[in-house]
Amino acid sequence: MKVWGHIVRALRPAGRATGQPMLMLGAVAALAAVAPMGGEGGGGAHHGRCRTPPTTGDQTLVVDGYDVAFYVPAGAGKQALPLVLDLHGSSSSGLQQIAGDGIRAIADAEGFAVLAPNGAVPFNPAPGFSGWAWNIPGVPLVGTTTYPPAGTRDDVAFLNHAIDVAQEAVCIDASRVYATGASGGGRMASQLACDLADQIAAIAPISGVRFPMATDTPPNTVQCQPSRKVPVLAIHGVWDPVNVFADTPPADAATLPAPIGTPLAGSSWSYSAETAVARWVAFDGCRADRPKVTAVTPNIDRIAYGGCQQHADVVLLKFKNSGHATPGHGNPAYDFLLNPTNNEIDATQAAWDFFSKHRR
Repeated sequence: MKVWGHIVRALRPAGRATGQPMLMLGAVAALAAVAPMGGEGGGGAHHGRCRTPPTTGDQTLVVDGYDVAFYVPAGAGKQALPLVLDLHGSSSSGLQQIAGDGIRAIADAEGFAVLAPNGAVPFNPAPGFSGWAWNIPGVPLVGTTTYPPAGTRDDVAFLNHAIDVAQEAVCIDASRVYATGASGGGRMASQLACDLADQIAAIAPISGVRFPMATDTPPNTVQCQPSRKVPVLAIHGVWDPVNVFADTPPADAATLPAPIGTPLAGSSWSYSAETAVARWVAFDGCRADRPKVTAVTPNIDRIAYGGCQQHADVVLLKFKNSGHATPGHGNPAYDFLLNPTNNEIDATQAAWDFFSKHRR
């Protein structure tokens, strides 16, 4: 029975899903960064939970009647842990997400807990692709113009509850709660920055950065109105054929296996990643005219916008030769759908490296 307004906690072992590639294409989605643990009871954590070391490894939390994958890092003690929401792409699941992006090993090394729920909407767009999609305000299901039906679970409220349940389960530093995710999960992470800025310290959407405005696809779209400035790391490939990087295709688009078009009005990706980043730059009060561009590798630029208000950095990791899959976790078998993936750096580690510099 789903219980709204009351949070039920349960901890029991959860089986690991087998690793799958992290990817998404239109209606087809497949699953295709450093800080010590916080002090005891710090950051508004549940102080009672800090007195006893938690059970580590894979757990299952129950949130409003739904099972949620939860991972507590090896070596966790009485210290308050940062928490990362790792949100899956469409037609995927929380377990598939954390199996595919390597976040467990990073959590063990860096000392943070991971929460990986499932979206509200069953989404099985093609044979071999089965999972869930997020109910994101004002956004149709990917690859369609169909919106989740009336009465679908409110995923913003659900994820807000999930954070509370995690804080009841183990000692969490409430000032260090973050959200990342791939594709549709990046879109959901972006929405949390809009609606839960009082909970989320920073976001790192991968192939999915958004900043919705009421003028995007009226009458359905909503206006992003965060309660505070939010640090944002956008990780995105120029070769992305799903959530396109720019308003026009790159010069080498004709040489790639998957065609790259332009933003599609009325879709879940109705404006480019560059436009979304520009909107966050404007909202966070950054200087848009003089970003600092650093070549991480010849194929990767780090574009950092300075002068942001409330230390809300906005950074774009621009992959010049990468498609829609998560950098560092590509699978050549899906290049025909998503275009090749740059695996020079691990996007999941890059997300944590950014998070480690920010707290609410």
